Amino acid sequence: MRATILFLSLLLFPCSALLGWPQHRERPKADQSDFILRATVVEALEGGPICVKVSLKNGSKHALTTHYDPFRPSHLDVATPEQWEPRLIIYGVSGNPNCMRTISPGEEWSETLFLYNRYDKISPGTARLTLAWPLETPGRDRKLIARPTLDLDVAILPATPERLDSLRQRLEHALNRPQITLKERRQVVKTIQDSQHAALVPVAWRLLETVPSAYADRVGEDNLFHFVETRSDETDAVHGRFVKLACDSAWAPKAELFNYWRLTQPQLTAEQFQQLVSCHGVWTRALSYIAFPKRHDAVITDGLLVRLRDLNKPLPEAEFTRLLRRLDEENFDLREKASAELDAAGERVEAQLSRSRNQPLSPEVERRVRAALAKLQEAKQPRDCVNTLAYLRGLDTPESQKALEVLAEGTADTWLRKEAAKILAEKKKRAGP
Repeated sequence: MRATILFLSLLLFPCSALLGWPQHRERPKADQSDFILRATVVEALEGGPICVKVSLKNGSKHALTTHYDPFRPSHLDVATPEQWEPRLIIYGVSGNPNCMRTISPGEEWSETLFLYNRYDKISPGTARLTLAWPLETPGRDRKLIARPTLDLDVAILPATPERLDSLRQRLEHALNRPQITLKERRQVVKTIQDSQHAALVPVAWRLLETVPSAYADRVGEDNLFHFVETRSDETDAVHGRFVKLACDSAWAPKAELFNYWRLTQPQLTAEQFQQLVSCHGVWTRALSYIAFPKRHDAVITDGLLVRLRDLNKPLPEAEFTRLLRRLDEENFDLREKASAELDAAGERVEAQLSRSRNQPLSPEVERRVRAALAKLQEAKQPRDCVNTLAYLRGLDTPESQKALEVLAEGTADTWLRKEAAKILAEKKKRAGP
């Protein structure tokens, strides 16, 4: 049998070559000279930013498949002057070792290095950098294919008011583009983060206050809270502005802001704290309880827990009727506020909204009721609710535990109660016996 198979394979080999059948040939090995490395200094100011755009071109006649880690901030190795001190950076995600990227002949692969995010103690003057782009085979046992290198002299200029103002205008111009991409927005964030200049604070506020439509696209922007606080002269004014955002029902990154507050424990004024605990949004009040437990007395805490328990109950009929009437107010702002309150109630009001359509409604009320029901079909709970529970899932404090226990009480068949119970079960399983 083996002799027959060997005979047939020998017989078919020349036929396959003649017929153009695929042959398993070893891919030509890459040569160092096949790759062209170029670098351009985009920004270089004392105190940051220092941005260098590096491009790698495949100058060979063959496509190259190389290891690619989408979670790494850069694939480049950088040798810097000795006085530059590396910043401590912790990367929480490790990429798949089997990720790969193919570079076609003549194709360029570009990356921008934001060096002030990675190094400190950078003085003005000319700095010599050695850039290297290691190319490795995909897989766990990666082997070096080539390592093109380039020496680059970077002239780091003094940060004069004129240069900072020019930089601020360029960044704001980038944000003003109507079709700005997510990548471009992230480049603006990286350009200002860790820089030392108060002149760039307006750009940071612009980024904080204009959240992308896809909330998850804010990745990497949480450090802007620290930037605006530490680069501004009026700390109270900064936190006053933060409080205003926290009480805004349309502003999504509340959990990130309260987590920053929980870790830094700023001395909010009595007025600022009162605004948080009396905010109409229950999730803002819940996050305040998590972030500032020592400032919550028994009265404030008990009032919050009652509100959390009510979230698994229908809205009181008198309250629902009031909101329904508000949808027909002459004042547009009042109508919008009533719609926002119904949206914030989530699935609590779904049955009530459906029943309301059995009675005569004005065209405006009918339109707004239909819109509220449509949103409930997409998500049973408002974004603040979903984000807060996701935040509580990763916390292990007495206050987060208490909030989850209250939300999981009862037998209501609601997403909120079931999700809170699920998180508690996960925590109990992780804790073990």
